[in-house]
Amino acid sequence: ERVFVDLALDCGLRKGEILALNLADFDLKNETVDIHKTYDITKRVISPTPKTDCGNRTVPVPKGTLENVRKLAIENGGMQLFIKNGRPLSGKSFTNMWNGIVYKVLEDMDGNESIIGGIRTEDITPHFLRHTYATNLFYAGIDIKAAQYLLGHANVETTLKIYTHLQLDNDDIKTRLFSYINNMGKSHKSVKNLQK
Repeated sequence: ERVFVDLALDCGLRKGEILALNLADFDLKNETVDIHKTYDITKRVISPTPKTDCGNRTVPVPKGTLENVRKLAIENGGMQLFIKNGRPLSGKSFTNMWNGIVYKVLEDMDGNESIIGGIRTEDITPHFLRHTYATNLFYAGIDIKAAQYLLGHANVETTLKIYTHLQLDNDDIKTRLFSYINNMGKSHKSVKNLQK
């Protein structure tokens, strides 16, 4: 559960991309994962190609997530990450895992809430974690083309739709702008000297 959530939330991977992963897809030294396939949960088949050509990408992975990926592969007795009884997850097995994740989130909130942030808990899907990753890219100042690549979007318009729903408050804009200006270095100082 933890590895699935981390790969969706901290790497922005789609459900099918995560379920297709094995240990060989990760570069532990460079802290990345290569996305080049997807898992069809209905047919229980790993497709050797992603949803689109743009789905082929290399995504950075936090160190803690990489360590948990390595441990999970060892626990499973091999390279495949998400298996049950030696086979890739069925739709039912995945649904049970996902419901367990949502239940644990509710438990951590000290309640049995049926609505989180205006969304019914039964409507919360793994895609929400991917959307949160996209939001985090925006707030981290990642430019739109880099975000498009990291998310594996075929069209930049898809990425723009996410980014345009987000707005920085005026204080954040001012803080980021002034921080940038104050750290510009010598070129900025030389321009100031010209004005004297």
